[in-house]
Amino acid sequence: MENLTFRLLRIVRFKEAAGSELLNGPIGDHVLIAANRNEEQFLVDGKLYTLKRNAVYMCVPGRQIEYLGGSISNSGDGFLFFFQVFGESGRENTAGWLGGVPEGGVVQESGPPLLASLSETAYACWHDSSEWGRLRSHAVFYEMMYYLLQERSVASRGSLQGALEQARLYLDMHYHESLSLERMAGEAGVSSRHFRRAFKQKFGMSAADYVTDLRMAEAKRLMISSHMPVGDIAFQVGYRDESHFRRTFKKTTGISPAAYVKNRRMKVAACSFPNIGQLLPLRMIPFAAPIDHEWTDYYRRKYRSEVLYLLHHNNETNYKTLREAKPDRIVAIDAFSTDEFKQKLAEVAPVLFIPWYEETWREHLLLTAEFVQKTKEAEAWLLAFDRKADLLMERWIRISEREKPLLILIDRANCYCWEGKETRGRGADQYPFAPARHLGCDGSGYRRIDPAALSEREADRIVVLLSEDRHSEFTWNNIQLSDGWKRKKAVREQRVQLISIGPAFEYTAYNHGIILEKALKLLT
Repeated sequence: MENLTFRLLRIVRFKEAAGSELLNGPIGDHVLIAANRNEEQFLVDGKLYTLKRNAVYMCVPGRQIEYLGGSISNSGDGFLFFFQVFGESGRENTAGWLGGVPEGGVVQESGPPLLASLSETAYACWHDSSEWGRLRSHAVFYEMMYYLLQERSVASRGSLQGALEQARLYLDMHYHESLSLERMAGEAGVSSRHFRRAFKQKFGMSAADYVTDLRMAEAKRLMISSHMPVGDIAFQVGYRDESHFRRTFKKTTGISPAAYVKNRRMKVAACSFPNIGQLLPLRMIPFAAPIDHEWTDYYRRKYRSEVLYLLHHNNETNYKTLREAKPDRIVAIDAFSTDEFKQKLAEVAPVLFIPWYEETWREHLLLTAEFVQKTKEAEAWLLAFDRKADLLMERWIRISEREKPLLILIDRANCYCWEGKETRGRGADQYPFAPARHLGCDGSGYRRIDPAALSEREADRIVVLLSEDRHSEFTWNNIQLSDGWKRKKAVREQRVQLISIGPAFEYTAYNHGIILEKALKLLT
């Protein structure tokens, strides 16, 4: 390493490079791409890369780079460092000196904040008119390279964690090819079973799901930006069988490739979290929505890349973002919007305000469907939901006839017990697996109780509906630690079944569909 020399040629911001001639044709130098915001998108030789904040991508000479911009409204910041590398034999044209990334690629998915600060300093010094500005810029660039190379050195010392990181970087670049996880496991020196388990533990998903996510993201981009046939897109992202691609696409997104393309033609903005759950059953993915909440991994992984404009909890910020996004339709919640904000939204596009406290989730779905011209889809979804709900109620009633079950709902600091009357038949009013949380549970079959009072309710089986937020989890953990809970018969016999029901306020059709599927699988 001491024989390597870096010669910095220029530093430009992403937005400056997008409108310049620097990226016209294959580049002749090394380029270090440092993202200072999330969701920065680049094409490298036609392959899509979405960089996180503080991520670093190393591009070797001869590659074609295209900056697509930020996929969400608050992105669009970072730097391109053009430089040359010289070794003992002269100029280096590969990134082999990085160790494990000879052809370039993502060398750091999300580095320390220090890298963002260094890149800002290097850029400012490079464009400083003082006598020693360029010298300082070179010094800062060397410091950046030190941190990157040190990180690579630690990751490549034979540890399993280093091998996992190398495997992930390899998948980032070669997801469109035939892949062998067994070979990767062999290079890591572990069994394929251990490798799969370790990969999932480190990155939160299996290696197969990770590759599928990469392929689906690229397929969606190609569907929107090109007129390629689906078969060609399938082949380009790594599927040799078009029918396999179609099945995988529908499984991961919930809709077919044709429906995806059709739905993207109408740009719908969802102002609030519940609006997302009112659109998804209609096979519509909003292109502007808030996704910065404590979403479940399921939501975050499945739909995050679809949201091109990120909304927040600030109405004024959302108004400015929506003016930029220019949606065809806007759906919002009346209770979450001021009169002034409602008037401003109406100036941007036709808008529907859902009557949050006056109607149930079924009416919310039907109102949304009518607004986006998807009434038939909503009716079909509700019909399928009711059929499954009838089946679930039959199972629950049979359980109630042969044993004494206790159904608990935990929503933030509150605990509720089901005391309603189970009813067979379509359209039953007493349905315990769709609690009216946004209207308040009291009066809907659930009764609020003191968590300490649970110790007084004996049961052969306990089913817990748990909202997915830290407040509800805290309440649930305290219940489990109580002496009264530990003494319960069902607890001692390990007959407690848990159903996660999404964030506390996401009382929507989509959310209830997920609850229904989980309950059907659990209560066999």
